[in-house]
Amino acid sequence: MKAPPDDVTADDEEPPNFEALEDPVDLLDGERTRDDFLSVALQLRDPTPIAEIAELAGRGADSAREYMRWFETIGLVRRASDDPERYETNQSYLYWRRVDRIRSNYRDTEIVERLQEVLDELDGFRERYEASRPTEVDIVSTAEAREADVEAVWEDVSRWQTLLARRNLLEDALDRAQDRYLDASGGSEGESERKRPV
Repeated sequence: MKAPPDDVTADDEEPPNFEALEDPVDLLDGERTRDDFLSVALQLRDPTPIAEIAELAGRGADSAREYMRWFETIGLVRRASDDPERYETNQSYLYWRRVDRIRSNYRDTEIVERLQEVLDELDGFRERYEASRPTEVDIVSTAEAREADVEAVWEDVSRWQTLLARRNLLEDALDRAQDRYLDASGGSEGESERKRPV
């Protein structure tokens, strides 16, 4: 094999320093660290101090602080206090993600169809219990008055509440209303302002 011409060689060029490159093991470990903290960040229902977050993730406090501050900048968590530094999951962000997922996975016609089914089932609960919302139903007294099983009534009320949350998600997926994007509950018990789809 012939040597390359002198004009294409670079005598002063230094060979690459492979030791300076990041170890693939470190890269993978970094991804695992991120995933560990992400899993914890999604479960912070109450303000949680950095030390506890680090313990839950099985990582150090410095890493916990760094990741929580980063998650705060993208809206995944909220800082509940500075001293001590505590964080909680941003439920508004999770709600927006659910709405966006529905928009990404279903066509408008499919969303409308499912919304109609949910509204019909909600009407059924209102008629069955003669109440406009599940909080108006006293589970024990209602079960006694109807000679029904308490657990069956409780399951109906729970299902009713779930349907209200689902209705809000489906409606927001249709109109992407910004004012309701910021509603963290996702389960308002008030009457829907949207007209029923035809």
